[in-house]
Amino acid sequence: GFIDKTGKEVIPLKYDGARSFSEGLAIVGLNEKYGYINHQGSVIVPMQYRYAEAFGEGLAAVSIDGSKYGFIDKTNKAVLPFNYEYTYGMHFEKGKAYVKQNGRSFYIDKTGNEIGVNRPSGNKEKTTLTFSDGTYIGEVIAGKPNGKGTFTWKNSKDFALYTGDFANGTFHGKGVLTYTNGNVCVGDFKNGKLDGKAKLTYATGGYYDGDWVSGKMNGKCKIVYANGGTYSGDIKNNVLEGKGRMTLANGSFYEGDYANDDMNGKGKLVDANGKITYEGEFENGKAKANSNSIEGKINTILGSAATDENKGKELGKILDEIFANTSLNETQKINEMGKWAQYVYARNFEALFQCLMNVQNAYDFFKDKVLPTLPQLQRDAVKVRAKKYVDDYKSTH
Repeated sequence: GFIDKTGKEVIPLKYDGARSFSEGLAIVGLNEKYGYINHQGSVIVPMQYRYAEAFGEGLAAVSIDGSKYGFIDKTNKAVLPFNYEYTYGMHFEKGKAYVKQNGRSFYIDKTGNEIGVNRPSGNKEKTTLTFSDGTYIGEVIAGKPNGKGTFTWKNSKDFALYTGDFANGTFHGKGVLTYTNGNVCVGDFKNGKLDGKAKLTYATGGYYDGDWVSGKMNGKCKIVYANGGTYSGDIKNNVLEGKGRMTLANGSFYEGDYANDDMNGKGKLVDANGKITYEGEFENGKAKANSNSIEGKINTILGSAATDENKGKELGKILDEIFANTSLNETQKINEMGKWAQYVYARNFEALFQCLMNVQNAYDFFKDKVLPTLPQLQRDAVKVRAKKYVDDYKSTH
């Protein structure tokens, strides 16, 4: 989505990806299909393309399936046929765009006519340079890669091809880096390293889309895993660190603190139905509840294999313990019982009522003092269900 300069949301945060506005239109994507919207958020070009580039002089390069590119206008009319291969710089400027066809790169005008094989660029010349680790083809200044070009590695274990901007002999600017394992990274480079925003797509499925600093993942990111899970949040030196949310393919998620690439610190687990199953401290990817705390006792009970009825009996004992605690005044008891009720309610709705059926001395206090302090939704739910379960129980015992 988009915000204005004050941070106010002006276009809803509903897209999987988005790029800056160019000539009044911005590229947005949903489900790996891309189109264009205007400043009001209206869809001008439907999200039907596998790849899309920004508009330049009224035209934009797009691809339906990722194999061939053509140019459309702002009405989504195909102006130039889809017979070009992808190359960096497919953007009209000063009446021409750089394209690639049958392995050959050249300029075209808006009618598709070829202007020239080489890209004019001041004192730059296009040539081939051979190095010990590979070959460069592109623009050169003073014998060094400068401008647009392609570097192909020879016998590298990690890298296969880089296409994009060069400065003073190294990657610098926008580029596409292809790895020997099939991974592809598109984004910003600085002094030969990924630095800025970039998207790394894995050959095995999934991708990383976010910030980079000196060749490492650092900052904010979104990660989509091959198994359907996702992560959104902080990353530091290629490991999850800071605040984040990990969502599994079934919709359940963890949200909270990360350290050393795992759940560490404060956080919560929420199941696919939106119910909190645990909230508290985590250590090395596991819940770390104090077994002597109320939360710890509740987690132990709810995590057992006992029936809801037996869980209710044990939970009721905790409520009675709070009521019988002489070190707590009435206000403190109300607060503690309120926390207890909301904690249990969020984790096991049925166990809450089973436990109220088995509460002894604390029942009237809970009904008269604590129930009115609960959130409206929980209060109404407790009243409706508790009348049958609790009142019927008390009338027969």
